[in-house]
Parts: sequence; C-alpha cells; structure tokens
Amino acid sequence: MLSDRAQGLFKVVVVWKLDRFSRNKNESAISKVKLKKNGARVLSAMENIPEESEGIILESILESVAEYYIYDLIEKTNRGRKGVDLQCKHVGGRPLLGYSVNPDHTYMIDDYSAETVRQIFNMCASGSSFSQIIDEMNRQGRKTGPESLLAKTRSMNF
Repeated sequence: MLSDRAQGLFKVVVVWKLDRFSRNKNESAISKVKLKKNGARVLSAMENIPEESEGIILESILESVAEYYIYDLIEKTNRGRKGVDLQCKHVGGRPLLGYSVNPDHTYMIDDYSAETVRQIFNMCASGSSFSQIIDEMNRQGRKTGPESLLAKTRSMNF
C-alpha cells in the first residue's frame, strides 16, 4: 500500500474502523506519516473523526483502545490456555507424540507412539545424533504424522 501510494495510485485509504488499519499505534502513526508525505490519508467509514485539532486526540484514543484490546485479549487467551493446561486437556490439533485423546479431551498414553518416544529419548540420552535417530525411526517404519495411525491400524487384528 505504501509503495502504491508513492507511485500516486490513490489518495485515500478507507477502512471500516481505525483498528482495521492497525492495532499497533506506533505502526499506525508511521504508516500514516508515510501516506501523508505522499499526499494520502486514512479515513474511517464508521468513526467520524474531525479534521480539526480535536480529531488528533480522538484518533489517538481510538488507536490506543484498539492496541489495549489486543494486549488484553492476549492476556485472557494465555490465562485460558494455562487453565486448560493445568487440567491436562487437549484443545485441538494433533496430540503430542506418545498420546491420544479421550472423548472427554483428556490425554491418554498411546502405546504404539509412546514406544517411539521412549526409543527417541533413549537414543538421545545415549548420545545419538538427530540424523541417527531419524534414520533408525525410518528403518523401523515409525512415523509421527498421519502415517503412524495407518501403521497402527494395519498392525491390529479386526
């Protein structure tokens, strides 16, 4: 956007609200200075910010509130993650190698992949390099991705 404005491709950046332009007041200020230097400005569709001097303080407050929102959200998210971690609950994605997930989202040891973890740990503790460990796991056909589930189900008798 900044390079396009330097080439004169537009005169105004219209955003829904200022927090859509940036939620970091320093980055916002730097970008706005660069735009202004090249004859452009940022307008908010939902926030009527006057062009007079009181617009400066209003815009600054709105940008500060947007930045506060992000940092507050990060703190709340981290607090929630810590609470889930303390309950040993899985919140999505691939479970850690060596574990599977119960219906109540708690972890349980997965015997097949746990053996892989034990072997990796023992090899590492005995001084094996990463490439040696990888070579040995490949030699045994042990995988850590979706392939491990296929190998596990193939070895089961149904």
